[in-house]
Amino acid sequence: MLEDASKNNVPYSDFLITLLSQEIEQKEKAALDKRLKKAKLPYIKSIHDFDFSFQPSIDERRVKEVLSGRYIHNGN
Repeated sequence: MLEDASKNNVPYSDFLITLLSQEIEQKEKAALDKRLKKAKLPYIKSIHDFDFSFQPSIDERRVKEVLSGRYIHNGN
């Protein structure tokens, strides 16, 4: 990263922000991985893996709308 920043004349502040952001991201990922390993879950699933055909009472369109976060922007 340092070599690329030097070649492209990236300002120190931008380089530092990028470096620290990546450090934070890596630490958060490592902490999450550690918690998941400690939880000893049999498998990892997310809402994107949910089988809406198995549970037809849940409206897939509505769930996806909530996941998009548009309601935050719209103030609803």
